[in-house]
Amino acid sequence: MNLQELMKICCTVTGQEYERVMKKDRFRELVFTRQLFYFFGRQYLGVTLRDIQKFYPCDHSVIIYSVGVIYDLLHIGDEKTIESVEAIKKALANCESNKRLTVFVPNDIEIGKLSNDLVNVYGCRVISDNI
Repeated sequence: MNLQELMKICCTVTGQEYERVMKKDRFRELVFTRQLFYFFGRQYLGVTLRDIQKFYPCDHSVIIYSVGVIYDLLHIGDEKTIESVEAIKKALANCESNKRLTVFVPNDIEIGKLSNDLVNVYGCRVISDNI
Protein backbone atom coordinates (compact mmCIF):
# COMPACT_ATOMS: atom_id res chain seq x y z
CA MET A 1 0.00 0.00 0.00
CA ASN A 2 1.47 3.34 -0.99
CA LEU A 3 0.31 6.86 -0.20
CA GLN A 4 -1.34 7.40 -3.56
CA GLU A 5 -3.47 4.26 -3.12
CA LEU A 6 -4.39 5.38 0.40
CA MET A 7 -5.42 8.83 -0.84
CA LYS A 8 -7.55 7.27 -3.57
CA ILE A 9 -9.29 5.07 -0.98
CA CYS A 10 -9.96 8.11 1.21
CA CYS A 11 -11.33 10.01 -1.79
CA THR A 12 -13.60 7.12 -2.77
CA VAL A 13 -14.98 6.74 0.75
CA THR A 14 -15.68 10.46 1.15
CA GLY A 15 -16.96 10.88 -2.42
CA GLN A 16 -14.33 13.44 -3.42
CA GLU A 17 -12.36 13.70 -6.65
CA TYR A 18 -8.69 12.81 -6.26
CA GLU A 19 -7.51 15.80 -8.32
CA ARG A 20 -9.58 18.23 -6.23
CA VAL A 21 -8.28 16.84 -2.94
CA MET A 22 -4.69 17.15 -4.13
CA LYS A 23 -5.14 20.91 -4.68
CA LYS A 24 -4.72 23.40 -1.86
CA ASP A 25 -8.46 24.17 -1.58
CA ARG A 26 -9.79 24.48 1.96
CA PHE A 27 -13.37 23.35 1.46
CA ARG A 28 -14.51 21.35 4.49
CA GLU A 29 -15.10 18.09 2.61
CA LEU A 30 -11.65 18.26 1.02
CA VAL A 31 -9.95 19.03 4.33
CA PHE A 32 -11.81 16.12 5.98
CA THR A 33 -10.57 13.76 3.26
CA ARG A 34 -6.99 14.93 3.80
CA GLN A 35 -7.37 14.56 7.57
CA LEU A 36 -8.47 10.96 7.10
CA PHE A 37 -5.50 10.41 4.79
CA TYR A 38 -3.06 11.81 7.38
CA PHE A 39 -4.71 9.76 10.14
CA PHE A 40 -4.45 6.45 8.28
CA GLY A 41 -1.00 7.26 6.90
CA ARG A 42 0.38 7.87 10.38
CA GLN A 43 -1.63 5.45 12.52
CA TYR A 44 -2.15 2.46 10.24
CA LEU A 45 0.67 2.58 7.70
CA GLY A 46 3.28 4.12 10.00
CA VAL A 47 4.39 6.61 7.35
CA THR A 48 6.70 9.39 8.49
CA LEU A 49 5.72 13.05 8.46
CA ARG A 50 8.41 13.68 5.87
CA ASP A 51 7.03 11.01 3.51
CA ILE A 52 3.54 12.48 3.79
CA GLN A 53 4.96 15.95 3.10
CA LYS A 54 6.71 14.64 -0.02
CA PHE A 55 3.41 13.24 -1.28
CA TYR A 56 1.23 16.21 -0.28
CA PRO A 57 3.25 19.33 0.57
CA CYS A 58 2.09 20.77 3.88
CA ASP A 59 3.53 21.77 7.22
CA HIS A 60 4.18 18.92 9.66
CA SER A 61 1.97 20.63 12.23
CA VAL A 62 -1.01 20.27 9.86
CA ILE A 63 -0.52 16.51 9.81
CA ILE A 64 -0.19 16.25 13.59
CA TYR A 65 -3.23 18.49 14.14
CA SER A 66 -5.28 16.50 11.59
CA VAL A 67 -4.55 13.17 13.29
CA GLY A 68 -5.73 14.73 16.55
CA VAL A 69 -8.91 16.03 14.92
CA ILE A 70 -9.86 12.56 13.69
CA TYR A 71 -9.14 11.08 17.14
CA ASP A 72 -11.33 13.77 18.73
CA LEU A 73 -14.18 13.19 16.26
CA LEU A 74 -14.02 9.45 16.94
CA HIS A 75 -13.95 10.08 20.69
CA ILE A 76 -17.12 12.18 20.65
CA GLY A 77 -18.86 9.66 18.39
CA ASP A 78 -19.19 11.70 15.19
CA GLU A 79 -21.19 9.41 12.89
CA LYS A 80 -19.70 10.65 9.62
CA THR A 81 -16.16 10.12 10.92
CA ILE A 82 -16.92 6.69 12.37
CA GLU A 83 -18.53 5.54 9.11
CA SER A 84 -15.62 6.90 7.06
CA VAL A 85 -12.98 5.32 9.29
CA GLU A 86 -14.74 1.94 9.23
CA ALA A 87 -15.11 2.08 5.44
CA ILE A 88 -11.42 2.90 4.99
CA LYS A 89 -10.40 0.14 7.42
CA LYS A 90 -12.48 -2.31 5.40
CA ALA A 91 -10.93 -1.12 2.12
CA LEU A 92 -7.44 -1.42 3.59
CA ALA A 93 -8.20 -4.93 4.84
CA ASN A 94 -9.35 -5.91 1.34
CA CYS A 95 -6.14 -4.52 -0.15
CA GLU A 96 -4.00 -6.33 2.39
CA SER A 97 -5.85 -9.62 1.94
CA ASN A 98 -4.80 -9.78 -1.70
CA LYS A 99 -1.11 -10.00 -0.78
CA ARG A 100 0.73 -13.20 -1.60
CA LEU A 101 3.31 -14.75 0.68
CA THR A 102 5.54 -17.65 -0.27
CA VAL A 103 6.67 -19.85 2.59
CA PHE A 104 9.28 -22.57 2.40
CA VAL A 105 8.61 -25.17 5.08
CA PRO A 106 11.44 -27.34 6.47
CA ASN A 107 11.03 -31.09 6.05
CA ASP A 108 10.59 -31.72 9.78
CA ILE A 109 7.34 -29.68 9.99
CA GLU A 110 4.03 -31.34 9.20
CA ILE A 111 2.62 -29.36 6.28
CA GLY A 112 -0.97 -30.50 6.88
CA LYS A 113 -1.08 -29.10 10.41
CA LEU A 114 0.61 -25.87 9.34
CA SER A 115 -1.90 -25.46 6.47
CA ASN A 116 -4.84 -26.09 8.80
CA ASP A 117 -3.52 -23.52 11.29
CA LEU A 118 -3.04 -20.92 8.56
CA VAL A 119 -6.58 -21.46 7.26
CA ASN A 120 -8.43 -21.85 10.58
CA VAL A 121 -6.53 -19.43 12.80
CA TYR A 122 -5.43 -16.72 10.38
CA GLY A 123 -8.01 -17.04 7.59
CA CYS A 124 -5.39 -17.54 4.89
CA ARG A 125 -5.89 -19.32 1.61
CA VAL A 126 -3.21 -21.99 1.19
CA ILE A 127 -1.99 -23.15 -2.19
CA SER A 128 0.41 -26.06 -1.97
CA ASP A 129 3.05 -26.61 -4.64
CA ASN A 130 4.86 -29.81 -3.78
CA ILE A 131 8.13 -29.80 -5.68
